[in-house]
Amino acid sequence: MPTFSFALAFGLTTNIASRRFDFNEMNWVDGVAFGNDEYYMENESYSKTTQTHILAPSVSHFTNKIKLTAWLYFFMFLYFDHVLSSNRGVSYSFFFPF
Repeated sequence: MPTFSFALAFGLTTNIASRRFDFNEMNWVDGVAFGNDEYYMENESYSKTTQTHILAPSVSHFTNKIKLTAWLYFFMFLYFDHVLSSNRGVSYSFFFPF
């Protein structure tokens, strides 16, 4: 999940900020400066070739998801480090945080 979120956030950022080929206009278009407005803006696009309408959440949505997952993994590491037995002594009970 974090890998997909990072890839999608990076793709949305480069789609806004870089010079790219637009298949709807069949021409190269310049990107815009990626600022605070673009960070929180939902991205909407329409493809003439495949007739699909795409609505992607903002880049901040994906970066917040990555941060939340990192904190979750950190606390899971601390919990399992204390609960599972190791060579550092006796392990804690499974409900030690409570």
